[in-house]
Amino acid sequence: DQPGGHPLAPTTIQAIQATAAGALSLYLGTLVSPDHPYWTLLAAFVVFSNATSVGKVYQRAFHRVLGTMLGALVGFWLATQVVHAPILTVILIFLCVFWAFYLFTRFYAAMVFFITIMLALMYGLLLGGVTPQLMAARVLDTLIGAGVGLVMSILIFPTYTSEEVRVSVRDFLDALAGYLARYLDDLAAERAPGQDPELIPRVLEVRKQFDQVRATVAVARRISGPQGRQNLDRLLTALMTAYHYAGQLASPAVRGQVLALDHERK
Repeated sequence: DQPGGHPLAPTTIQAIQATAAGALSLYLGTLVSPDHPYWTLLAAFVVFSNATSVGKVYQRAFHRVLGTMLGALVGFWLATQVVHAPILTVILIFLCVFWAFYLFTRFYAAMVFFITIMLALMYGLLLGGVTPQLMAARVLDTLIGAGVGLVMSILIFPTYTSEEVRVSVRDFLDALAGYLARYLDDLAAERAPGQDPELIPRVLEVRKQFDQVRATVAVARRISGPQGRQNLDRLLTALMTAYHYAGQLASPAVRGQVLALDHERK
């Protein structure tokens, strides 16, 4: 079954949610900021990027708003300091681009922070100055768009993070069961245990599913209370132990081939 028990695939649900959020945010954007309603639309769309559950959408929306607010403050101040230094402004713009892309996969809020500063500097360079009203509109539009995206993820075929964790754990256990079944078949057939080449794709599948469990648990921990985080930590520890000892069943040669294949994929 799909996460959340929906008959639709996660990508289909995400497309429906993003379309509804985009339509509503564009309408609200034309009412609040008729000069640039696309800011609201963009904020509504980006919160769904790589986010297939309410928890992930909330996390991205929070980081989007936080990065925009801090970036607007710093960007406005910085733009007013270099308004008469176009060369320095261009250098700062390229530095913001560098740090935004460097931090993209590490900390989303930091990426948004530097992108917002870059936009403030560009507006200052192109318009001869940036106004606090413009940066305030940027923050408001981002808040509206991110909020609409979060609401749509809750109202339209919601997939909650706890359900996503359950499905990822089930998929991991299924992959682990298939791997162990192949190993036991080798023992029953009196073949050399742990040296079957067919174990390689099964080990890779177990690793893939365990990485997915770790990713969903990481999101769930951020939105859970102290007791919930403890339960998630115990769950991850138990699964990590099973993952570790199951991997030791394969021979060193097979493990070496798995590492080589894994390295090629990266």
